[in-house]
Amino acid sequence: MGQKIVLLRTRHLGARARNNSPGPQLSLYSTVCDGGRGSSESGAAQLRRWISARARRRGFLRSVCPSLPGRSARVRATVASRGPKCGRLDCEQSAWTIRLAKRQARIFEVPISYSGRSYGEGKKINWRDGLRALGAIVRFAFSDLIYERDEHGSQILVRLSRAPRFNTWMAETIRSYCGQRLLEIGSGVGNLTRQLVPRTQYVASDINPLYLDALSALSLERPYLKSSYCDVTDIDSFPRLETGFDTVVCLNVIEHLEFDRAALSNMRSVLAEGGRAVILVPHNQWNFGTLDTVLGHHRRYSKESLREVAEDAGFVVRDIFEFNRIGTPAWFLNGKILRRDTFGLFQIWMLDLLTPLFRRIDWLLPFPGLSLIAVLERREVSREETLVTLDHLVPARSS
Repeated sequence: MGQKIVLLRTRHLGARARNNSPGPQLSLYSTVCDGGRGSSESGAAQLRRWISARARRRGFLRSVCPSLPGRSARVRATVASRGPKCGRLDCEQSAWTIRLAKRQARIFEVPISYSGRSYGEGKKINWRDGLRALGAIVRFAFSDLIYERDEHGSQILVRLSRAPRFNTWMAETIRSYCGQRLLEIGSGVGNLTRQLVPRTQYVASDINPLYLDALSALSLERPYLKSSYCDVTDIDSFPRLETGFDTVVCLNVIEHLEFDRAALSNMRSVLAEGGRAVILVPHNQWNFGTLDTVLGHHRRYSKESLREVAEDAGFVVRDIFEFNRIGTPAWFLNGKILRRDTFGLFQIWMLDLLTPLFRRIDWLLPFPGLSLIAVLERREVSREETLVTLDHLVPARSS
């Protein structure tokens, strides 16, 4: 099932409710709706029971709750408590809806019964309220604050999704190396996935449950596309095919890992003989700055160090080339000089606007590429080579 969000609305909340922030309401709601762990009652049953009890006590309800129980329910229900506030619950409703839509939620508005009101009891809406609503729509349409700051760099990924031309450029650069049975590791919110489908079999994977929700929504109308949890450091979490994948795509992942050799070895294990791994990593350690720190990068690579890591993991290196030269001065400016911890929205818009030009002149620019792309091929290794290689995959721990 895909990500489903239910918006429940009833009558005016009153002064007491207006003084409460959306955060506590959603926190309570997510706790009650979570029927996936330690509870024999389904999330839907808890939802019905909670609505009934709350409506009897206060005569109103205005909350956001996912229709799916379990861990995903708990995380998804926090979405509307994040991001900018407009100070009025009427405006907040517009803000919540926009943020949920940006997370590709399927939104349903469900009426529930309540006692009617006279004109004197009702809300007095005038033209000022209409202007406030329009202002809220415009304001939150430009907001990227739909995820909490976390170790996954969710906010930066969402911001990069505003550059579809750049994502298309990246996808077209690696498309010719991709086969029909493809495993994508670290799919995020599906920026690349949308560009590489359709395939005969496509598994989009990640470790972030919020991203897996977005990927599940993509698979609803694509029977060949599956979403799956996959921790690249844990071989048991990898999805597998009987015949093996002919391609593993892993962009901007292994630089986050302490043991990158072991991760590449795990990818090799799910490939069919002769299968390819397409790896993208950040280039040049001298360009390591605050943006790398925020994203959780352990390192940036040179061609030599990337080749060494790949060969230690049992791959044959077919090609290593640079990508996105224009991004190098921008990364240096933001991460080394200005020491920013995110990309400016205006910068992302300009990147997307100018990407067609950058693609034409990229090879002429005097800068090194911001990223390296490696095309690796699985080869069979002898037992002796395996024993030697294993010593390099995970460094021995001192006792």
